[in-house]
Amino acid sequence: MNDVVSQTMLCGRPFGGVAIFVKQHIAANVMVIKLTSRYIILKVGTTLLINVYFPCTSSCDWEDEYMDTLAGISNIISDVQYSYIIWGGDFNVDLNRSILCGTLSVVLWMTYHYAM
Repeated sequence: MNDVVSQTMLCGRPFGGVAIFVKQHIAANVMVIKLTSRYIILKVGTTLLINVYFPCTSSCDWEDEYMDTLAGISNIISDVQYSYIIWGGDFNVDLNRSILCGTLSVVLWMTYHYAM
C-alpha cells in the first residue's frame, strides 16, 4: 500500500481490511485475540467476536487464501475458551457455486461445533 500511496491519491476504499469498533466503556473488558489483514478476533467475556474479509473469487489464488483464512481462524479459536461466537464480515460467497457452498459449509460447521 505504501507504494500506491506514494504514487497517487487514494479514493474510496481501495484495499480490503477489517475493523471492530468497541465502545469505550467496555474496552477494558475486551481482549484482542488476533489481528490480521483478513480477520480480527476479539473476546468479550465468554463471547468471541470475529470479523472476516474473505477474498473475492475474481482474485488470483482465491481458493487458497480462502482456505488459509479459515484454517487460521480455526487454529486460533481451538486454543481459546469461549461460550459463544458472533461471526460476521464480508464472506464474498456466491451460494449458487458448488465449490463455495462446500467452503461455506465448513465455516458453518466450524462455528457450530466450536461453540458447543
